[in-house]
Amino acid sequence: MLLDIAARVEGSVLRDGLRIAYQVFEDGPQAILLLPTWSIVHSDFWRLQVPLLARRYTVITFDGRDNGASDRPSDPALYAESAFADDAVAVLDAVGFDRATIMSVSQGASWGAILAGTRPARVAAAVFMGPSLPQAPNSPERIAAAATFDEPRDRYEGWGKWNRHYWAQDWRGFLEFFMASASPSRTPRPASATSSR
Repeated sequence: MLLDIAARVEGSVLRDGLRIAYQVFEDGPQAILLLPTWSIVHSDFWRLQVPLLARRYTVITFDGRDNGASDRPSDPALYAESAFADDAVAVLDAVGFDRATIMSVSQGASWGAILAGTRPARVAAAVFMGPSLPQAPNSPERIAAAATFDEPRDRYEGWGKWNRHYWAQDWRGFLEFFMASASPSRTPRPASATSSR
C-alpha cells in the first residue's frame, strides 16, 4: 500500500482464497491501473507517480501476492503468471471500472501483457516501462539457479543467491545482489557500510 498518501478508497478483494489489497486515488473519468512490479516490491513503488496521475485520472494500485497488505500464499501454484493478471481484473471489478490504462515496470510487464492479451476489452492502453519479458534464453548461470531454487547449498554466490534458502537467511543480501545485477555499473555497498534502517 502507498505510504503517506491518502487514498479515497482502500479495500481488498478475495481471489483463490487470498486477500488482494488495493487503493484508489482521486475520481477522474478514466482509470489508470498501476500494476505490481514484482514480489519484492509493494505498491509504494508508485508513490511519486500517483499524485501527478491523480490530477486527471482515477489511479488504482494493488499489492501483488506475497507483498504489502496482500496475503502470502505458501503454494507455488498460486504464483502463476496469469494469477496476477486475474487479480488485476478482480481489483478493477471491485472498484467499478470496466476498462483502465495499465502501467507496468519490470516483471509487471509480463502480467500486463497477459492481461492485455487475454482481456483486451478491459485494457484501454498499456504502458511498459523497463519491461522484464523473456525475449531470449536466460544465462546458463540463471537457468541453473532456477533449477535448484529449492535446494539448500553450502555457499550462495552470484546467481546461486536465487534460492529460497538464501532468501530466508539474507533477503537483504539477495536484494543488493539483484539490484546490482540489474544495474551493472552499480556495485553494492559492503554490509558494514549499509544503513540498518
